[in-house]
Amino acid sequence: MKKLCGLTLIFVLTTGCTSTPRSAPHPSATGSTTATPTRSGQPTLIAAPSFAYFTEERQLVTVRKGNSESFAAPTANSIQQPVVASPDGGWIAALDGKHLRVALSAKPSAYETIASTSGKEMIVSFLWGDASKHLVYLVDPDIHSESAMLSLYVVDRYGSGRALIRRFRNPRNVVLERFSEHRGRVLWFETGEGGYFLNLSSVSVSTGSVRVLASNLEPLLRNGFAISPDLTTLYYVSQQPEGRPIKSRNLQTGMTRSLYTAPEGGSIDRLLVSPTGGTLLFAEGTNQSDSIETTWTIKSSGGRATRILDDPNHPNAVPRSWSPGGRYVWMDFNCIGCGHEGEYYLLDIWSRTLTLAYFKSEDDSVTFVGWLA
Repeated sequence: MKKLCGLTLIFVLTTGCTSTPRSAPHPSATGSTTATPTRSGQPTLIAAPSFAYFTEERQLVTVRKGNSESFAAPTANSIQQPVVASPDGGWIAALDGKHLRVALSAKPSAYETIASTSGKEMIVSFLWGDASKHLVYLVDPDIHSESAMLSLYVVDRYGSGRALIRRFRNPRNVVLERFSEHRGRVLWFETGEGGYFLNLSSVSVSTGSVRVLASNLEPLLRNGFAISPDLTTLYYVSQQPEGRPIKSRNLQTGMTRSLYTAPEGGSIDRLLVSPTGGTLLFAEGTNQSDSIETTWTIKSSGGRATRILDDPNHPNAVPRSWSPGGRYVWMDFNCIGCGHEGEYYLLDIWSRTLTLAYFKSEDDSVTFVGWLA
């Protein structure tokens, strides 16, 4: 194994992907072919990042230098989701309801508890800060009460914390979205009927002042929006009857504009923004039952969309997480009965190659934990 530009070299299976401008016909019309990654075959040496995923057996698996290691849950009570790597890849945080714990990603078996609850209280969700030094988490005072109000806390990696919001106004309709340590703000959405994301607000970590960033938003889907790294822009897929446009909303001025619209009958899913904020990545398909979702990029300022992945042999591979360096994307399979359940891939945006990252069986699934240092 050799180091290459800060990345690790591993043996994986690759397939070529296409790069197609928006006006180009579907590959089936052009007769183009794509090599298919198999579940057993000759490996190709490529550069790839280190990452981690969480299995249904509650095992944390880290992959570094082509080698994987499995680690048991940090408590005898068996950890529940979520398990999340810090943005810098140096830490792992794990939640089991009563306790929030952290460990070095190089040694994710030596966890330290940094926040705990007692009685009926439960920690229901958390977020890493973008500097990987602090976390925020939500506490439900009584999960059996329909009127209980959530509270928001901030804590550092060593357990020193305090309350940010003692009680939210509405019960259990808060979803944490972003914690910017650099800008000292925590962002969250309110959710409405059907689980749609609605108003976007933020709180200052230093003063505790709350500010509404985007009120009266049209209902958004979980995978249909992204916020720019500098917190100035919300990108989202608009659920319009006449189409599915990607729109941007300036969170300072409220100005909204359309960046891209899928063809008639099309759908857009899994919207991601690059670490630099300059590019959007999304999956596009049709509303037909046999639809194949393809992956596209477009500048965050708008313009012409470019298709970077269209593999009929592996349909419906959709983006899940963009690596900090901007080169790799973790891809899930968004399909049932397509013959690719249980497969997970890395997409190398630079070389347009799709790499089989995990497969055990069609009945086994994993959850991506994050990119590791």
